[in-house]
Amino acid sequence: LDQLALPGRHNLANALAAATAANILGVPNSRIAQVMSTFGGVKHRLEKVCEINGVTYYNDSKATNVDAVKVALDSFDTSIHLILGGKDKGGEFSQLLPHAQNKVKAIVAYGQAGEKISTALRDAVKLEQVSSLKDAVEICHLNADAGDIILLSPGCASFDQFTNFEERGDVFKSIVKELTQS
Repeated sequence: LDQLALPGRHNLANALAAATAANILGVPNSRIAQVMSTFGGVKHRLEKVCEINGVTYYNDSKATNVDAVKVALDSFDTSIHLILGGKDKGGEFSQLLPHAQNKVKAIVAYGQAGEKISTALRDAVKLEQVSSLKDAVEICHLNADAGDIILLSPGCASFDQFTNFEERGDVFKSIVKELTQS
């Protein structure tokens, strides 16, 4: 489990449960280790998209509430550029502050909930508010340094600009792919 490909304690707990079940079923330890080191997780849930110039992009579009964003933030120790936004579900964004301390470099808020997010978090961290996900990704890309993470973990529903969280995540990945071609 030292070579688990997925970030976060919650993924470690899931991996331990899966490894235990596989072991009970007689799967060889070498096979369990191989799968654990290569399994990239589920789409839209802390999905590693790519690395560009030392900056790693993660799609956590399924994080549609504040608690899910907390788990995502707790999964990393590195400097994070966090993209929050979408359609507000009544979340209390100030609850992110203890999880963001000393690791979130900047937040870019977008969409219908952008103003609420900005109001809750602007005094605690560098924050910009934009209208679209594309603008948010581009701002993060311009401001990130090698070793940083750009994390889409919106804490909101997607319905202000997208059909569902899957479409939002796919659009994020498409925007990031465009960055690799420029």
